[in-house]
Amino acid sequence: MGFYYAREKKKFDAEWEKTAAWYKSEGMSDEDIEKMRLFDWAQFCRQRSYENRTQPLPEEYFDDENGSTLFQKFEQLTVTVDSETFQSRYLTVEKKPGRSVPVGVWEVTQADEKALDRYEGFPNFYYKKELTLPIKGIRTGKVRKRRVFVYIMHENRPIGIPSIPYMQTCIQGYDDFGFDRLVLIDAYLKCGEEYYEGE
Repeated sequence: MGFYYAREKKKFDAEWEKTAAWYKSEGMSDEDIEKMRLFDWAQFCRQRSYENRTQPLPEEYFDDENGSTLFQKFEQLTVTVDSETFQSRYLTVEKKPGRSVPVGVWEVTQADEKALDRYEGFPNFYYKKELTLPIKGIRTGKVRKRRVFVYIMHENRPIGIPSIPYMQTCIQGYDDFGFDRLVLIDAYLKCGEEYYEGE
């Protein structure tokens, strides 16, 4: 289909005007905001290049009633993540002396856990670690030790910077749980620093 540059650039600029204002309101410096804009601009250019070099599948590969002939041939499709190509642009947790990460905990069924495994790209993208943590009950307020699991990104991943919509979702989660959003924003800025130092 191609990439209509003028329209997409106009959308990019409008979105970035809002994003820059949001960054500013969260206390980010002009220098850091410009670094983030340059990163997103590079992503925009990569997407433009991709769109200009991609062609849709011909119509004969699809059947209106049954969908793709690929799904008719195979009952299940799986995805393998190539960590060299996939830029690890999601959050993870790492050990650091004297630091902590706030956590929200849910009770899940085995079916929930299997669905989460697929969603999180386990075991290729994230691995699972079991921990025993002190958890404060919502109804009682009592703190009890509970066995929990957490998804952790494989340590051999390259540093990347999460997208703005992803970060806004994460910040909303922090707000919903009453966590200090500055912890998350600080981690985001450090990702940017490490990413740009590595270039």
